[in-house]
Amino acid sequence: MKDREESEESHDQEKVSVFATDYATGKTIEAAQVFYVEGSNVHHCDPQRMMRNETGGIYTMDWHRCDPSLVAFGSREAAAVFQTQHSGRIMSFAEAKEAVKTH
Repeated sequence: MKDREESEESHDQEKVSVFATDYATGKTIEAAQVFYVEGSNVHHCDPQRMMRNETGGIYTMDWHRCDPSLVAFGSREAAAVFQTQHSGRIMSFAEAKEAVKTH
């Protein structure tokens, strides 16, 4: 029975690849290798945008994926240049994952 439980646990822990786009270069990079700037004054979407449906009705679209603002960079140096211009704090992948969990 123990072997079956271990097998089921390992099956549930499927490996997933995660990527980010370098803000400075547009290149795709493995997310664990990226440096992130959280809390800058740069936001890529409007958190509450007015929209129209097919019949002309107006509604508000809420985008919660924009909070917190996380901007990805392939090097700590590029993240530091961005941080100097736009504020925020530089984080590793592990720190960025925790920041997203708390928002």
